[in-house]
Amino acid sequence: MNKVEYFSEILGPIVHLYLAKLDQYISYLDDGKTKILFCSRAGVRIKNLYENYLYNKGRVISEHSDLFWISRFLLCKALASKDWSLVKRYWQVEYFNKSAEELIKGIFNSEDSKLYSGVNYEAIAGQSAMDYLSAIIQKREYTNFISHYLSEQGRNFDGYLHSLVDGYERVVLVDSGWQGTIQTLLTKIYKNLDWYGLMFGRVASPNTDRSCFHNMVGLSFEINAGDDFRFFDENHPETSLSLHRHIIENLFEPNAPSIEAIHRDGEKFFGVGVDKILNEDCSEDDDYLGVEKYISLVNRDEKYSTIIANCTLASKKLAKKIIFPTLQDLSFLGGMKRSVDFGSKASISVLLEPVNRFDGDSKSKRIKDSLWEFGQISIEFQGDSDRKQSELLNSIARMQEVKGNTGNGWLQKDSVPIVAIITRTKDRPVLLKRAAESVEKQTFKNYVWVIVNDGGELSKVENIINLCGVDKRKIILVNNPISLGMEAASNSGIHSSKSKYIVIHDDDDSWEPKFLEKTVEFLECSRNKNYKGVITDTQYVSEEIIDSHVKIHGSWPYNNWVNTVHIMEMACGNFFPPIAFVFLRSVYDEIGGFDESLPVLGDWDFNLRFLNLENIGVVKECLANYHHRDVNSQGDSSYSNSVIGGISKHQEYEPIVRNKFIRGSVNGGEVNLGVLVNLGMMMREIRSGVEDLKKINDTVSAEALYSDIGKGTLRRKKFLEDLIDFRWAHSGRNPGKVIPPDFDEGKYLLENADVAQSVSEGGFVSGYEHYILHGKNEGRNRPLVVDSSLLREPARKVSIKKAFKRLFTKD
Repeated sequence: MNKVEYFSEILGPIVHLYLAKLDQYISYLDDGKTKILFCSRAGVRIKNLYENYLYNKGRVISEHSDLFWISRFLLCKALASKDWSLVKRYWQVEYFNKSAEELIKGIFNSEDSKLYSGVNYEAIAGQSAMDYLSAIIQKREYTNFISHYLSEQGRNFDGYLHSLVDGYERVVLVDSGWQGTIQTLLTKIYKNLDWYGLMFGRVASPNTDRSCFHNMVGLSFEINAGDDFRFFDENHPETSLSLHRHIIENLFEPNAPSIEAIHRDGEKFFGVGVDKILNEDCSEDDDYLGVEKYISLVNRDEKYSTIIANCTLASKKLAKKIIFPTLQDLSFLGGMKRSVDFGSKASISVLLEPVNRFDGDSKSKRIKDSLWEFGQISIEFQGDSDRKQSELLNSIARMQEVKGNTGNGWLQKDSVPIVAIITRTKDRPVLLKRAAESVEKQTFKNYVWVIVNDGGELSKVENIINLCGVDKRKIILVNNPISLGMEAASNSGIHSSKSKYIVIHDDDDSWEPKFLEKTVEFLECSRNKNYKGVITDTQYVSEEIIDSHVKIHGSWPYNNWVNTVHIMEMACGNFFPPIAFVFLRSVYDEIGGFDESLPVLGDWDFNLRFLNLENIGVVKECLANYHHRDVNSQGDSSYSNSVIGGISKHQEYEPIVRNKFIRGSVNGGEVNLGVLVNLGMMMREIRSGVEDLKKINDTVSAEALYSDIGKGTLRRKKFLEDLIDFRWAHSGRNPGKVIPPDFDEGKYLLENADVAQSVSEGGFVSGYEHYILHGKNEGRNRPLVVDSSLLREPARKVSIKKAFKRLFTKD
């Protein structure tokens, strides 16, 4: 494998996801009042790659974007005369223990040497750089051309910035990272603008100024590291880049010096050395060429979940190469050099020669001084490097704030959990906390819990994770900055994990403690080998959110007539919730996951395709709880259910799903399934009242039919109840407008407070109307009037009744 292919494989997918997230944020923030600035030097290559990404999608970059010629050193020069106390610490870091002469040469590094050729260095001999500079800035002495130059740079920068952002209210800085120094300084000086940062990665040490972190996003990772910025969490393999940050710096930085000065030509401002950056020769930069090649070959219609999956796989490969490098890895990743800014012309090698540099030098000192410690270990301890690298990795894990599963998972051995629990959430901490308790209480512990924050506030999710009792090593957090929708969020979570089985545990539902134990036991049992998925009985829970607390109003069995799962029954409509369904990952892969084009009904679509290939078993124990905020549901929409808050979308997309199947667009043209789906609709229409069954009104009385209900099975009872509702609806009355004598209206309203409220507000004519339209599909009980005197028709003509008994003798 050549270098271009090497970097295309391990860096291409990582940068692809970074660009996809960058595009999400820019698209969201680009409102005409926001300026997008790509900070040089890294911004030049980032912008080029981003434009390639957009080109593949048939789009162009925003007209409100531009390159921003900036560097830490330039900004510290420009702000020195404005707020010395603010930038002094940055000068101190770079010029600690250096002389005044070195300072002067550094300040004018990018300028014409004539500007400082006449300096009398003998007059300042012995002066430290910081004492000399502080005296100049504070004008106690040495007020000379340096003070004038720094003031001029301040004025030039003001003019340059004004030319870029005049007329805009917000500025978005796009850069590689890591601590966001430039954004922090600009925010504190230019307070008339709202500054926002989009970084490749955000890394914070205990001494990092975090005052702007609320407006600063690390698109690939955000970590809190130690003083040396090292951090690694195995659950987030992309964090391995903090152990070798120069991979990203080398990838994005052009082969040209940074911009350290702004000059003025009339009313125009320009950075010194811009042409060198724009006209760089990158023909030998194999890492950049590899990524550029990968982005150029990406399918424009590739699913976001696939992008995430590819990035996760590449990140794991890269982590192994960084921590346990081979000779090829050392050659490709160790040949990089770190450029030094703040006026220095030097560059530093990532790896050091394994020889003593001075008296008292040692292997351990060289490893500590190296910019890639794990690579240096391989050089210093050939043949015994794995043990040393593991020791270093464990020491980093002990120091980091959030301990990952370091040393116990995929990094050193393939340990695949049995079940992946996928939880989609967005700004619902009250419900997510309950979901965490549901997962924590499971008696079966061989799982990984994947939490997908789908466009919500990340800090709320992180807080729940930190406080919950679930083993943190079992948690994977997937953060989608912009909401992808339910099905795409499910796919992204599934692709971010490995497991034999999968279950969708939405943030608003819950389990009984033995749910996983019983379902896995069923699927693992040899006598159930014909089943690739299993459901349990479910309890419907009616609730509402009051002042960040959940109030339960009642619960009842949900579709407990289900004893077997028939594809014909599923064709009528979905009859079990995701919380009750555990299925084999291999079937998920075979049918292509969830359909991301569907905002609702994605679980029904998935279940149909699943049943078209495999069978689903049933555990007849009520182990899943299907929660609905169906009381006062007009409140906070973030806490609504899709079946409550999105009834109109369900009605809109049901024919879309059915049409998709009948057109043969599923599983390579499964017309048979399409026919079944549409026959299922016909069956449902028969239940609701097709013309052919109107004659039952004249041949079977309500009393006669009800006499059989108590004797029959649950499946027969459900059919007979539906039949009576159909008979009443087609007896010359409008369905729901007149309440039949066998329907206990008062009991239904008493048991369903949400319906009672809606009826009182005019949302429904009666509780019976709600039951006909929605209650049956929601699994709500149909209350019966048992006083036979209210049933006005005599029991006569029971021949049809006997026929039904024969028809439904078996379930």
